[in-house]
Amino acid sequence: KNDESFFLTLERQKARVFKAYHPLYSFIILGFDQFFDDLLKSRIIAHLFFVIFITYSLILLSNLLFDKTTTVLLLLIFAFNNQGGFGFGHQINPYVLSQSLSMVVLYSLVKEYKKNIIVFNILSSLMHPIGIFTNLITLIFTIFVNFKAKLKINILIIFINFVLILFIYFNKFSFFDKLSVRSADIFPNDFSVLDVLKRNLKTFYYTYSGLYKYYTIPIIFLCSIFYLLIKKDKKISCVVILIYLMIFMLPLIDKPQVNLPRRFMNIGAVIMVGSLSFIFIQSCLIMINN
Repeated sequence: KNDESFFLTLERQKARVFKAYHPLYSFIILGFDQFFDDLLKSRIIAHLFFVIFITYSLILLSNLLFDKTTTVLLLLIFAFNNQGGFGFGHQINPYVLSQSLSMVVLYSLVKEYKKNIIVFNILSSLMHPIGIFTNLITLIFTIFVNFKAKLKINILIIFINFVLILFIYFNKFSFFDKLSVRSADIFPNDFSVLDVLKRNLKTFYYTYSGLYKYYTIPIIFLCSIFYLLIKKDKKISCVVILIYLMIFMLPLIDKPQVNLPRRFMNIGAVIMVGSLSFIFIQSCLIMINN
């Protein structure tokens, strides 16, 4: 009886860990399992490496966009904030890892590391379908920023990301399966388009405002504008604006139980809380100097 109970527990764990829509995550866990022959131990050890990578990707992007002082503050904020169960280290899930890989993509876009852009876009998409939005950001950024400078590689980047978008969108295991407005199942339980939109906007407000209850969305947006005016960097400005476009777009196409805004909030939080922290630190420095 105990053996049967253990077997059922193991099967449930497999069902939670191994899903067709995040093949890279499953492949890594199975790779560790080849050495340890213990699924639970393999997952724990893999997650230790994942935590290191998540931290590295956050530091990489934050140092690029802001500065080391802001990065330290961001790490402290995210260490103590679970972000409603969708945070960085509190939930080592495929979508969090995909977002971490996406942060490397954003870093590579600004630095114009073309090969890295290709590799990490592919990894992000294979890690979790949320990578489709990073593919879209990459595609738009490549078209509008220095497209003619490296024409051949830029065309290749656009082609690869376009294929990845199609692959994710038409993959029947993806959570975008019934997202198409042509589907009769898009609004279950007799939800109208307006009802779903209202519900999604409430989710959006909770995600980006309720979790940081001492700061309102307008203040965060204002800080982002001030940050871009101080930074005066065309490529960084483009990345930040594209991320905000994704943030605004996701509530419009989200479905109940999918939570696209919250799944994308790891990157969104870096930009929003990072801008807030950056302006806060700059204000403190001005007050001290005066």
